[in-house]
Amino acid sequence: FIYKKSRHLLPPTLFWKISFWVGVFTILGAQIFHYLENYLTYQSELNFFSTYGFSILGAIFFGFGAMFFFSVIYKFNLDTLSDKVFLHLPIFQSFGRIGNIFNNELLPFSYYEIGLNLVNYFVLIYLSKLKYKPGLITAVYFLNYGIIRFFIEMLKGNMVGFLTIMSYLFFAYGFLRTFKIIFKL
Repeated sequence: FIYKKSRHLLPPTLFWKISFWVGVFTILGAQIFHYLENYLTYQSELNFFSTYGFSILGAIFFGFGAMFFFSVIYKFNLDTLSDKVFLHLPIFQSFGRIGNIFNNELLPFSYYEIGLNLVNYFVLIYLSKLKYKPGLITAVYFLNYGIIRFFIEMLKGNMVGFLTIMSYLFFAYGFLRTFKIIFKL
C-alpha cells in the first residue's frame, strides 16, 4: 500500500530493501519495548526471547528510527516518505486493536484506542487535503498519538511507567516538530 503511494520517491529495489529492514527493526523495537515495560513495571526476571506481546510504541520508535537512518544513508527525503507511512498508520493501528478485542485483552482500553486512532486518522486525512509542508503529517501523528497513549496509560493507572514516559516523548517530538514546520523555524 505504501509502495503504491510512494513509488515516485524511491526506486523499487531500494524501497523494498528499506521496507524489509524497517520491518525488522519495527518488530525488534516492539519486542524490546514490551520487554522493558514488563521488566520495569513488574520487576520480574523475564527472558527476552520468552516474553510474548509487542509494544506499538516500540514498533513506531524503532521503525521511524530505521527510516531516519536509511534516509541519511540513501539520501532521500524522510519527511515526504514518512508522511506517506504515518498518514495511514492510525487506521492500521485500529485494525490491530481488534485482535485485542477478540483475545479479551486490554478491554475496554482497546475500544478507546480504536476510537481515538480513528479520530487521529481523520485529522491526518483532513490535513493531507490541505497544502502542507512535508513532515507535518508525521509530526501531527506523533503529537496526536502521544496524547492518545498518555490518555490510555492514565486510564490504566500507569502514571509514571515506561510507556507513559514514551508517550510524553512522542507528544513533545510531535509538538516541537509541528511548531517548527508551521512557523518555518
